[in-house]
Amino acid sequence: MGSDDDEKKPYIFVRDTEYGWIPAEVSEVHYTDENDVRKRKKKAITVRTLKPYNWDESTQFEESDAYPFEENQNLWINTTLPANAKLPSQNVDDQGHILQAADLADLGFVNEASILYSLKERNYSLKPYSKVNGILVSLNPFKRIDGLYADKKREEYANNLIFENTIDFDAEKEKDLVGRGSFAGESLALADGTSIEPHIFQISCLAYKGLISTPLDQSILVSGESGSGKTYAVKLLMEDLAAYYSMTQSSETSDKSSGQAVASRVLKANEILEAFGNAQTIRNENSSRFSKFVKLQFKSDGQYMALIGSSATAYVLEKSRILNSNSRERNYHIFYRLLAADNQFKRSIWEGLVDTDKNSFQYIGAHGKPEVDDKPDSDHLQDTIDAMTTMGLSDEQRRTIFRAVCIVLQIGNINFEEDPSDSSKSKINSPAELIKLSDIMEIPIQEIESCLTSRLVKARNETFTVHLKVSDARQSRDTLAKSIYSSIFDYMVGMLNDATEDKSKPSGEERAPVINLLDIFGFESYPTCLFEQLCINYANEKIQAKYTEDNFNIVLNEFRDEKIDILEIPGIGEPEVLALLERRSGLITILNDKCIQASSTAKNFVYQLKQLNVNNPCLIQNKLARPTEFGIKHYAATLTYDAELFIPRNKEAISDELMKCAINCSNEVVSTQSKKTLGGGDGAKVSRRGKSSIAASFVLGKFQRQLKTLMKIIEQTKTYYVRCIKPNTRHVPKITDHKTTLDQLTTAGLVEALNISQNYFQSSYVHSKAIERFQALTEPRILRGSDDKDCAERLFGMLLSQFVVTDSAIDDSRSHAVGLTKIYFRGGSLEYLEAKRKVVQTDAIIILQRFFRKVIKRIRFLAFKKAALMVQAFERKRKTRMLYLKKVKICRRIQCLYRGYLGRNVVYQLKRHNAAVRIQTCYRGKSVGAEVVLILKAAKKIFAFVKKRLSKEKFSSLMANVVEDARKDTQMKKVLLILQDEINAEKAGNRNSHEALLQECKDLLSFSREKTFQLRDNNSRLKIDKSTLSAEHTRLQQKYISAQSACIVMQGDISTINEANTALMRNLGRQRKLLSTKSRDLRENVARTDALSDEFEKEREMIELSNKEEIEKYKKEMDLMKIFYEKELQKTKDQAELDKNRLQKEITTLEDEMFAEEESNSISFQAMMAAIDGRNKGITDSFGSIQTPMGDIDEASVSEL
Repeated sequence: MGSDDDEKKPYIFVRDTEYGWIPAEVSEVHYTDENDVRKRKKKAITVRTLKPYNWDESTQFEESDAYPFEENQNLWINTTLPANAKLPSQNVDDQGHILQAADLADLGFVNEASILYSLKERNYSLKPYSKVNGILVSLNPFKRIDGLYADKKREEYANNLIFENTIDFDAEKEKDLVGRGSFAGESLALADGTSIEPHIFQISCLAYKGLISTPLDQSILVSGESGSGKTYAVKLLMEDLAAYYSMTQSSETSDKSSGQAVASRVLKANEILEAFGNAQTIRNENSSRFSKFVKLQFKSDGQYMALIGSSATAYVLEKSRILNSNSRERNYHIFYRLLAADNQFKRSIWEGLVDTDKNSFQYIGAHGKPEVDDKPDSDHLQDTIDAMTTMGLSDEQRRTIFRAVCIVLQIGNINFEEDPSDSSKSKINSPAELIKLSDIMEIPIQEIESCLTSRLVKARNETFTVHLKVSDARQSRDTLAKSIYSSIFDYMVGMLNDATEDKSKPSGEERAPVINLLDIFGFESYPTCLFEQLCINYANEKIQAKYTEDNFNIVLNEFRDEKIDILEIPGIGEPEVLALLERRSGLITILNDKCIQASSTAKNFVYQLKQLNVNNPCLIQNKLARPTEFGIKHYAATLTYDAELFIPRNKEAISDELMKCAINCSNEVVSTQSKKTLGGGDGAKVSRRGKSSIAASFVLGKFQRQLKTLMKIIEQTKTYYVRCIKPNTRHVPKITDHKTTLDQLTTAGLVEALNISQNYFQSSYVHSKAIERFQALTEPRILRGSDDKDCAERLFGMLLSQFVVTDSAIDDSRSHAVGLTKIYFRGGSLEYLEAKRKVVQTDAIIILQRFFRKVIKRIRFLAFKKAALMVQAFERKRKTRMLYLKKVKICRRIQCLYRGYLGRNVVYQLKRHNAAVRIQTCYRGKSVGAEVVLILKAAKKIFAFVKKRLSKEKFSSLMANVVEDARKDTQMKKVLLILQDEINAEKAGNRNSHEALLQECKDLLSFSREKTFQLRDNNSRLKIDKSTLSAEHTRLQQKYISAQSACIVMQGDISTINEANTALMRNLGRQRKLLSTKSRDLRENVARTDALSDEFEKEREMIELSNKEEIEKYKKEMDLMKIFYEKELQKTKDQAELDKNRLQKEITTLEDEMFAEEESNSISFQAMMAAIDGRNKGITDSFGSIQTPMGDIDEASVSEL
C-alpha cells in the first residue's frame, strides 16, 4: 500500500484463530519513536472488535458453547509481522455496518475477508448466489427457498436474457473470447438500467444465448467439494437448457413434444448415473463419486436451438469405495436400492438375493442413514427402473445389469484363511458363498478358487503357478470386484450415450452446436492425501490454470474497454505445480516409469521425484517426513501425499487369471466390458510394446490424456464458471462456518482470481458512486457543468495529487485511472481518500454536534421557561379556584336550605291533602253505608212481602186441596155407610156375594187412600223444594243489590281520584310558581356573584362559565323535578283510569252473572212449576180414575137394589 497508516482506514479485519477474520476498528496507532515524526515508524495498532448485529444467528461455532467473541474488546496487533502488515479494509456504510453485494466487484475493498462477510450476509438472507471476477458463487442454502427455482423465475430470466435481446452479443468480439471465461465481462443490465440478480438461471441463459447468437460452443464448469450442491447445480443447468426451446413453442406443436421427450431422456440418464456413481458420505447424502463431462447437443430451427441429444464422459470413478472401509459412509446407491426391493423382485434377479439385507454382504454393511433426500431406497429403486425404461432398456437388459451388481456383492463375501499345510498359501473358508458366486457367474468353482488364490507367472519360456498369501488373495478379490464394477459403470455410460446421443449426420461440414457441462470434484485436502486426491487435485489445477488465464484476459479486456493505458502487467505463464506434474521429469512421468520397472518401490519413486525436482518451489521436501511422503504446494493449499500405494493403484493391475475369469462369466455386461478392457484378446505382449504406450496404459497416464483432450475442447469454447460452496458442515440454513468457507474460497480459486486484478488496480467505483462518495472533499464549483467522467478526472486528480504509490510490483506511479464508466484505484489510494473523508466527516460531525448541543440547550431553556409560566398560572388558577369553590359551597348551602324549606312545605301540603282524602273517604263511606242499610232494609221488606204473597197463594191452593180431600173422604164414608147398610139389609139373601163385593170395595178404597197419601207426600216435598229455590233466588237478589252498592262506592272512589288529580294539578301549578321563584332567586345569586368577581377580572369568563354550568344544572334539576311530577301525575291518572276500567269490568261481569243467574232461576222456577202442575194433574187424574169405578159401583148397586 501507499501508506502504512492504518488510521486512514479505521474499519479493518484482523486475523483470528477460530473465525479467520473478525471486524474491528482502529482506535490507536503506536510508533517506534513518538518524539521524532520523521524517524518514527508504525510498530503496532490497537483495535476494538466489532460484533455484527446477526453474529450469533449466522455463525457456526466449533464447540457447543459460543466462542468468546466479546464486543469492544481491545486487541494489540503487531504490524511488523508479515501476516499483519496489510490488514484488509471493511466495506461499511455511514453507520459502520458491513456491506454486502450481489456482484462482489461492486464492493469498494475486494479482499478475502470482505468476500467472506458478504457471502455470509447473503447466506443469512437466503440469497445463495453471488458473482466475483467471472465466477458464479453458489452457496448451498440447505433448505428449499420458495420461488427460487420456480418456472416463473426461469421464464423471467429467459425473457430478459434470451428472448427480449436485452444483452448485445458482438460476434466479432465473441471470436476473440474463444477459450476465455466470459461472465464478468457480460453486460448484465436490462434495458431500463436495472441489474440482474446473480442466479444459476443466468448462467444457463447466457450459455444458451451465446449458442444461438454466435458460432461458438459453450462450456459451463461446475466444481465444489462434497455437499456443496454441485450435482444439483448441474441438474438445474440441464433442466434449464432443455426447457428454453420449449418456451418458444406452443403446446400443440410436435417439436415441443419431441423436445420434451429428448430432455426427459437426458435427465433420466443423469438419474441413472447418480444411482451407479453417487454415494452417501459424511459431507453429503448424494455425493457424486466421479467427474463427468456432458455434451448437450442442439439443433437450430433458424432462430432458436432445440436439444436433440447428449453424451457423457466419466472420469476418475472412486473404485476404492467398493470396499467401503469407512463405517460412517455408504457404498454406491445401487447396492442399497437393490437390497431394499421385495423378495419377488429379488427372486426375478437372482435366487441368492432373496431374504438378504445390508448385513448379508461384507462390502455393504449397515452404515450411513437409511434414507437419501428423505426418501427410502425402495422408492429410489423404482425411480431407477422407470428411468431405465425411459432410456429404452428391456426387462432382460435390466436383469443383466442388476445380476452384474449382485456379482460384485457376492465377490465381497469370499473369505480366505491360511492353508494348514503351507502358511504361504491361502484357501477359501466360505464354501457356501463360493457356491453362490459360481452359480451367478456360471463358472466352475475350481476355476474361481484358482484365480483368486494363485497366479501364473511367465519367465522366459516357462510358466509357474504362484500361490498367494491371505493378504494377496484378499487384494486379488477386491481387484476383481473393482474391475467388474468399473466395467458395469462404463457399460452404463456407453449405453446411456447410445440412448441419448444424436445419431443423425449433419449435411456438409455442419456440426451440431454443443453446450458442455463439466461436473468435477472440488479440491480435496486431508492431513495425508492418497493417489485419488492426487488425480482430483491435478484436474483442479488444470481447471484453475484455465480460469486464471481467462480471468487475466478478462482484466485486460476490461481495461481496454475502459480506454485505460496499461504500461506493464505481468503475464500468466505455466503454473509451477503443473510443471512439477506434467514435465518430462515430473511426477507423472516418474510414476509411470516406476510402474514399468518390476522392482520399484514407493521409496524409490519419492526419492527420484525429489532429486529431479529439487529446484521446483512447489515440491515440499520435509526432512522429518517419512520416506514415502512428499508435499506439493497447490494453488489452494500445501498438501502432504503418502505414495505407499501410488504404484499399484496407478498400474490398476489385474492378473490374466482374473481377467479370464471375468471374460468367462455368463453375464453379458461383465464379459463384454472385460474383453474391451483386455483389448479384444491377449493382445501384444508387454515386452513388445513401447515404453510410451505402456506408460499411457496406466491410470495417471490415461487421466492425463483425458484432461488434455478435455482442456482442448474447453479452449475452443466460451467458458462459464460455477463454484459451489458449502457454508457449514452441519447442513443448517443461514449459518456460516468461517473456516470451512474460507478454505473453499481458497480452493475454488476466488482468492487467486482476486490477486490477478489486485496486481494493478485493487478497487474500482462507477463514476457516479465515486463522485457521490467523495464529493464532500472538494468545493461544489469543481463538479459543475461537465459529465461524470470529467468531474471524476478533476475531482480525483486534485484529491490524489499528493498521494504517492510506493508499494507496487509494477512500474507505474499512477494512483488512479479514470475509464469510460469506472474509476480504478491503486493500492492505498482508496484508503487515503477514505481517511480524508473520515476527517471531513469527523469535522462535520463536530459542527453538527455543536449545533445540536446548542439546539438541545435552547430547547431545554424554553421548556424550563414554559414550565415556570405554567406553574405560575397553575398557582394563580389554584387560588382563584379555591376562592370560587368556597363561594360555590356557600351558595350550595343556601340552596340546600332553601330547597329543604320548599320540600318541607311540599311534604306538609301532601300530608294535609292525604288527611283530607282519608277524612273524605271515611265520610263518603259512612254516607254510602247508611244508604246501603236502608236499601237492604227495603229489600228485606220487599222480599218478605213477596215471600208472604207467594206463601199465601200456596196456602190457599193447598187449603183448597185439603178441603177437597176432606169432602172426598166424607163422600166416601157416606158411600161406605150406605153400602154397609145395604149389606146389612141383604144379609139374609145373597150374603156371600155381597161380602165379596164389599171386601173388594174396601180394598179399592184402601188402595186409593194409600195413593192419595203418597201423592200428598210428594206434593209436600215439591213445596219444600220450591221454598228452597225461592230462598236461593232471594239470596241472589241480595247479592245483586250488594254489587250495585259496591259499584256506587267505586264510582265514589273514581270521583275521589278525580278530585285528587285536580289537587295534584293545583300542586303542580304551585311547584311551577316555586320554580319560577327559585329561578328568580338564582338569578339574584348570579348577580351577587358577578358583583363579587370584580377583583378577579382575568378569571371572569371561567367563573361565568361555572355559574352558567351551575344554572344549567339547576335548570336541569327543575326540569327533572317537573318531569318527575308530570310522570307521577300521569302515573296517577293512568292508575285511576286502570282502576276505573277494572271496576267497570267487574260491574259488567257481576251484572252478566246476575242476569244469567236470574235467567237460570227463572227457567228453574218455570220448570219446577211445570213439574208441580204435572204432578197435580196426575193426582187429579188418579182421583178421576178412582171416582169412575166408584160411580160404576154405585150405579150397579142402585140397579141391584
